[in-house]
Amino acid sequence: APSSAAATSAPEATAQVIEVTTPKASKPDASLAVAQTQAMAMPSHAREFERQLEPANFLQAFKLAESVAKSRKLKDMADVNEVLLQVFLGRSIGLNLYQSLCQFYIVEGKGTMAAQLVVARVRQHPQCEFFRKVSGDENGATWETKRKGDARIMRWTFAIKDAIRAKLGGSHKTDHKGAFSPDSNWAKYPAQMCSWRAALFLAREEWTEITAGIYDPDEIREQRDAPSMEDAA
Repeated sequence: APSSAAATSAPEATAQVIEVTTPKASKPDASLAVAQTQAMAMPSHAREFERQLEPANFLQAFKLAESVAKSRKLKDMADVNEVLLQVFLGRSIGLNLYQSLCQFYIVEGKGTMAAQLVVARVRQHPQCEFFRKVSGDENGATWETKRKGDARIMRWTFAIKDAIRAKLGGSHKTDHKGAFSPDSNWAKYPAQMCSWRAALFLAREEWTEITAGIYDPDEIREQRDAPSMEDAA
């Protein structure tokens, strides 16, 4: 019968066995090394030129901090954690690597910037029409600034008498009799000190989005060395 012939000619069914094996787990040290290598080798061609040598992740920042600390070429930066903190705080307010390491400081637990860097950041602001020095000599200096779309021109003057009134440069000490200490920058460079102080005060008054909470390093030192209320009494 056709049905029986078909049955005898059909091939016998065979069971196919597939062996499943679990790959051996990589050693933790090896996988970590691979991840570190990949992180360190992150391509930089897609980043703008100014950022190509900047750390792109925590591992790169840590390796950079190690190199900076070991070099001992930057003052007060012999500890990896201190370097990392300074880089992170600088980056949080938009500073590049160089600015974070060389123009941004942590003094008495506060973030500080040199007045020159404050001026540079204000001038880079898209709303800044100008921020410039109007006049200055060893007796005082005046700076002015203007925002785009604002008809007002704002000015700030800082004079030597303001520095003495604020008891800067050691002028509060009795042996100086109201004059600056001969070793202070106020005695050595009065024109520059007045100029940068006027610029900094103007920036803090009119460009708070840039300078909020930022002090000049000299201001922190002055606050630290200022006479107490008991001394003034």
